[in-house]
Amino acid sequence: MKSPNIEMSSFGFLSALVLVMSTSSAAVIAAPNNALSGSEVVALLSGNTYQGKHSVRGFDVDMFVSADGTVMEKRGEKLIPGKWSVDGKGRFCWEISTADKRWCRWVVKTGDNEYVKLKDDGKEVRRFKVVEGKAF
Repeated sequence: MKSPNIEMSSFGFLSALVLVMSTSSAAVIAAPNNALSGSEVVALLSGNTYQGKHSVRGFDVDMFVSADGTVMEKRGEKLIPGKWSVDGKGRFCWEISTADKRWCRWVVKTGDNEYVKLKDDGKEVRRFKVVEGKAF
């Protein structure tokens, strides 16, 4: 009588394993071929300001990316504090005090001091340039 239960258990375990494996592979996110590595993102942004325009919403934004892991975002005359990091995939991640959200974006160089931030699906979110030090 135990044999059917064991077989049922094995079948259930294998089904769960296949489900987990298929779910895990779907969640794997590959970096765009031309994305900067995590160390390149740190070298580019740490201690500097990026100045750009949101590609979808159209607003201008400057963000000082401090070497201590904090950021200060400037939108118009408003200053918004936050923090930043680079995740294990090499994406630039940040959060600001006015939003209960963390964003992570790929950084891609498109020209001489010209960059874009991309969502995981490859959609462009922001074009920016980097200015040495704190520019505001």
